[in-house]
Amino acid sequence: MITRVIARTILSALLGLAMVGAAQAQSEETEIAAFSVVRGKGSGFKVAEKLGTFVGTLEGPFFVDGGEGPVKAGSLVCSATLEIKTEDRAYKGSGRCLIAGEEGGEVYGQWTCEGHFLVGCSGVFTLTGGTNRFAGITGGGPMTMRTSVGKLGAGTAVSQNVEVEGILFWRELKYKLP
Repeated sequence: MITRVIARTILSALLGLAMVGAAQAQSEETEIAAFSVVRGKGSGFKVAEKLGTFVGTLEGPFFVDGGEGPVKAGSLVCSATLEIKTEDRAYKGSGRCLIAGEEGGEVYGQWTCEGHFLVGCSGVFTLTGGTNRFAGITGGGPMTMRTSVGKLGAGTAVSQNVEVEGILFWRELKYKLP
């Protein structure tokens, strides 16, 4: 029972499931840990000698963790453009995301990252807005993406329907509601 109370508190903080009074902590910055196990589809192709690219989408459930274990808080879908160096599998990328809350409302964000296959692509995630109870949301934090996209080779032809899987995680995602 206590775990459910804690989980509800975390969901309320992130997704605004329970709006407290206007005078309460709405303008205070809140920090959470979050992650999404994602699957993606897109196209992979050679863009230069020893350089490939992946253009597609990543999507999956969105979880928050306040110390008592993960709780599903919504779903996530992100655009992804990743460049992969075929010699050392270093890659960098960028994209935009939509997080849809379990109880409605959406949060928008954008990200950039650099890294290596298996180690992860780490960078910055910035909250850019939201709808309904998330209107005016600001914040962000470090994000890491580990996906199978680094396995892609840089062939000469476009490889459509490339499937990837992985995880996106935020250890210190900070946000503020007006």
